[in-house]
Amino acid sequence: MAPVMSEEFRQALRTELVHRAERTRARSRARIWRWITGGTLGVLLAGGATFAAADLFNQPGAPVTSTVADEITVTGTGTRTIDLGPAPESATGVWVDIRCLTAGTFELGAGGAALGCTDVDAGTEQGRAYGSFPMSVLRGHTFTLTTDPDAEWDLTLAYVNEELTDWATNESGQTYGAENPDGIPDLIAVVATNGREGYVHRVELEEANGTAAAGEFTSPEDAIRWQEERAGKTFTVPVYDADGTTQIGEFVIESGVGAIIDPE
Repeated sequence: MAPVMSEEFRQALRTELVHRAERTRARSRARIWRWITGGTLGVLLAGGATFAAADLFNQPGAPVTSTVADEITVTGTGTRTIDLGPAPESATGVWVDIRCLTAGTFELGAGGAALGCTDVDAGTEQGRAYGSFPMSVLRGHTFTLTTDPDAEWDLTLAYVNEELTDWATNESGQTYGAENPDGIPDLIAVVATNGREGYVHRVELEEANGTAAAGEFTSPEDAIRWQEERAGKTFTVPVYDADGTTQIGEFVIESGVGAIIDPE
């Protein structure tokens, strides 16, 4: 299946809940758990990485993430409150890495996030999720995992510091790199359908995924009509080298997934 990036996912990438650099690569290769907290959509990346690999993605504009206190690993059953101790002054967030060992729903801290696991997921990489949370996920300096009394889990927590890097600029003056809380570069990092890493022009992507069209909607009916017109179609966006002109592949937007519009 070709890599897909929805408008919903684009919004998720702008939140401070997950500061991973190459967002669309994570979308194409990992399951994603979503949650709503305070009206903001966030994501947990699932499967395959360890905390030590938190800096896998090093696109320009991505954060540099490092632990600023010892990791705490706990294996348990049912609801548990874990004391991380006072946060170092340099801490900007909390890394949460959870693996379900049985089926269940696992609510993560005070942020409203939750991991849901089936029997098939339990004890596997598909039953694992991880991401960087804001400090508000804590109550003081404690983290509470809430679940059913018989649900089993393994959890690693650590205070982290994340600092954004600057986008790079090519010879044409275009910025390129990862989306981040500061905004969107001219060339957005993606992985093409051929597996090559490159960049799509923001304008071309927004035309294909519906962001541009959404700016013209004047009613919910406009949004519904637009979605119906795209049903069953796919849209291809060129993927370029960092120069913004040398095409190295394609990025595919699938109908029904390419843009999720909130009529409100």
